[in-house]
Order: sequence, then C-alpha cells, then structure tokens
Amino acid sequence: MVNRVLIAILILLVLINGAIGVYAYLLNRDIDTLSEQLADQVNALGDEVTVLSKQAEVRLDAVEEGMQSNQVGIDALGDKVDEELIQVGDRIIELAENLETEINGITSELAAIEPGLEADEVYQAVSPAVVEVSDGERTIGSGFIYDDDGHVVTANHVVEELTTIHVVLADGRTSPASVVGTCPLSDVAVLAPERQFDIVPLTLADSSAVKIGEPAITIGSPFDQRGTVTAGIISQVGRFEEIGDEAGSNWIANLLQFDAPANYGNSGCPLFNAAGEVIGLVVARVEPEIGDGISYAVSANKVRRVADAIIEQGSFNYPWLGVEASDFTPILAEMVGRETVDGAFVGFVTPGGPAEDAGIQADDIIIAINSVVVTEVADLVSYLGEHGSPGDSSVVTVVRDDSEIELTVTLGTR
Repeated sequence: MVNRVLIAILILLVLINGAIGVYAYLLNRDIDTLSEQLADQVNALGDEVTVLSKQAEVRLDAVEEGMQSNQVGIDALGDKVDEELIQVGDRIIELAENLETEINGITSELAAIEPGLEADEVYQAVSPAVVEVSDGERTIGSGFIYDDDGHVVTANHVVEELTTIHVVLADGRTSPASVVGTCPLSDVAVLAPERQFDIVPLTLADSSAVKIGEPAITIGSPFDQRGTVTAGIISQVGRFEEIGDEAGSNWIANLLQFDAPANYGNSGCPLFNAAGEVIGLVVARVEPEIGDGISYAVSANKVRRVADAIIEQGSFNYPWLGVEASDFTPILAEMVGRETVDGAFVGFVTPGGPAEDAGIQADDIIIAINSVVVTEVADLVSYLGEHGSPGDSSVVTVVRDDSEIELTVTLGTR
C-alpha cells in the first residue's frame, strides 16, 4: 500500500516536473518573442526619433536663417528710419528757419506800413491844398497845389474853354491863374496862379501800388460846395475809357475806377488813399441815368509824368504806336480760332506809321509790349501812357498764324 502511494507520488512529481518544463519552455519562448518585438519597437522608435531630430534640426536651421534674415531687415529698416529721422529733422530746421525769415519779413513790412488815416484826418491834413477852379462867377471844377512853385493841376476839360480862370483856396483866398499847358489825350492841365500861396503841396503816391478794394477819398467843389468830402473804394485799375461830351471826347488811358460820389465840380479834384496821398485826378463819372457808382481818375503816375513835362516844356508828347485795336469778344475769338479773349486785335495799321514800319499787320494779335502782358487794349495804351515816349524802341509781341513774333517798334508822337 505504501509502495503504491510512493509510486503515485513519484509519478505525480514526474508529471509536475514535465509540466513545469513545458511551461518554462513556453514561457521562455514568449519572452524571446516579446524581447524581439520590444527590440523591433525600440529600433523603430529610435529611427523615428532620429528622423524627428533631423527634421527638428532642419527646422531650427530654417528658423535661425529666418531670424538672421529678419535681423538684417530690421537693421536695414533701422538704418532707413535713422536716415529719414535725420532728413525730417533737417527739414524741420529748414522750415523753422524759413518761418523765422517770413515772420521777420512780415514784421518789417508791417513796421514800414504807416497806419491809414480816417477820412476826417485825411481832410484835415490835405484840404488846404485843394482848390476850386472858377470862371470868376461860378465853380467849373477843382484842382490841387502840385509843387513848391504853386502850380495847380486840374482836368483839361475844366479849363479848355475858359477865357478867365480863378483859383480859390479852402480858406477863401483867391487868385487869377493862367494855363501853363494841357494834354487833352490825358485830360490833364497845369495852371499858374498869379499870387503865391504858402501852401504845402500834396504828395503823389506810386499809383502802380494801388490795390483794388482799398479806400478812396475825394475832396472837391461839386455844385459850388467847396471842400466836399466823399469816400468809397477803388473798383478797378488800368481802365481805358472815352471821356467827354457831345462837344468832343478823347479815349483816356491809365484810369482808376472808383465808387466814391463824384459830381459836376469834382472834375480835376484829387483822389486820395488812406494815407492822404494823391493816387489820381478825378476826370469823369458815368451819368446816373446810365449807371451808378462808377467814376474815373487819371492815375497819379500818369498825372506826374504829364504835369512835369508841361511845367518843363509846356506840353506832353504822347507816344504813338499807329494801330487801331479792339478787345476780343467771344465771337471774334471764335472767328479767328482763338480759345481766349486775351490780347488786342489789330483792325487797322496806319500807313507809314511806327507799327507798319515795324512789320505789324492788320489781324495781328498783340499779346505783350516789352514783356508786359497785354490782355486787352487798356493794357497796351496804359503801358504807353505811363512808360512810353516818342523815339523809344519797344518790343511788341504779336500772334500771327498761330505763331508768336517779336517786332521792334520805334514809337512816334501822337
């Protein structure tokens, strides 16, 4: 019995040992398989890590290159910004210097400008030198003391038909007067009173500096009302108008247009600026039934030129070009193929006159004289009136067949 038990135990042990061996074999085989799989996964992971490392390295290199490129751009931008800041700084300095110069210039101009006078102050300052021109019975016009010799300047049409002339001062003193000379083409006359008056003559301004819109003051004797003051503004300069009446008229150049009231008896009176300087000699107005607020005065520069010539030689030799010209109308401009109405259209050239001798032809368009632009006939005759003299050589620019031509004209005497 005991032997059987032992034998059974031994057999059981042998079976258990065999089972353990089989299990150990199977376990070792699984371990080897797992080891191989793990090794493969480790190797694959290592390869993947290597690839990722290389990719990361490439990307890092690219990032580094990008950063270097950006740094170069940043450096360049910084240099450009520095340059522009320097330029801006220089420009600011330049503008500041220019501004300072402008301010200094304006300050100097303002300092040089004398404050304008009120009309009453102008009257108090200049009225003693304004005279009434009479035929001995009634007032015909006005005038003013021109120089230290007591010459009186008035309008030609005031005295041209008078046989007896008297001048009456603001304080009532009077004197007979004679005509020194006249210029009907300028409507200027110079008188010489027989008695000498201790009156300070008026100051004539540079009328080329007269501005449109500036104050204008007259002092005259309208309707026998001695010392009448009217005020207005300058409406325009450089007018060219026919002045006169049914008995006769002349085209007068170098006229200032103003709107201060001027009536019968104002002819020949001075037109003043706000500083009390004479800027013109009143010669005409548009009649009320035709228009209102339009009066004319010969410019002071023209008056000075004519009066000085009359005092020196008894007359004024008016320059002559020798053409009849007209302003353009839109229809006339269209007829000659022009897109502008600027210029003086030559309708007639006087045979044997200065213009013909110089080669100016009918249908020429005068656009300048001595480089002074001519936009209308008034510009041409005004230039001649204030700057031209007989015998002068003047360069006249004309348009002919769409071409500009410069012609030299020797001015004659009108």
